[in-house]
Amino acid sequence: CTIVSGCVCERISFYAYLGYAFLLTAFVYPVVSHWVWDSNGWLTAAALSGDDDSSFRLFGQGAIDFAGCSVVHMVGGFAGVCGCAIIGPRHGRFDPNGEPIPMPGHSATLTALGAFLLWFGWLGFNPGSSLAVAVEISTTTLSNGEVIAVSPELATQRAALNTLMGAASGGLSALLAVRIRDRMNDLNACLNGMLAGL
Repeated sequence: CTIVSGCVCERISFYAYLGYAFLLTAFVYPVVSHWVWDSNGWLTAAALSGDDDSSFRLFGQGAIDFAGCSVVHMVGGFAGVCGCAIIGPRHGRFDPNGEPIPMPGHSATLTALGAFLLWFGWLGFNPGSSLAVAVEISTTTLSNGEVIAVSPELATQRAALNTLMGAASGGLSALLAVRIRDRMNDLNACLNGMLAGL
């Protein structure tokens, strides 16, 4: 529900927040999570033990949902878009010509602290989630034809490195793009780029 609250923050009443949170958690998330996470769901990639019939799954193979990324973020994102479409843009966000009006943050220190706390949380979440899919040693073939063994620890290390590099690359790319476009450094753009990289 926090994805939706970020989309409609400060524009709905507390009771409306409680109402949509109840509707999402009671009716929407259980249905979508059953579709993806249950072995009988039409979107699942998990097969029942001994069951070779995959015809009921999406495109005959289902969808892999790594660490809840599609169920949680897709449902939250669609609900947030629907909420924004219903309540409209924030008052004072656009001028009479439809051009956006800058809305500076109140505390750059707290913004940076929040962004780095999210980054730190992702460093636990992504490598930890990779343990669920890399439970045994597997083999992979390199471009030169050599076959090597890949251990679960390597998958966890790759997930941690990708998390670090994704956030760092996103932050630096956003900082560079704003520097080229506006001839100034923008901390908020850098932090947003960092979060986009995650």
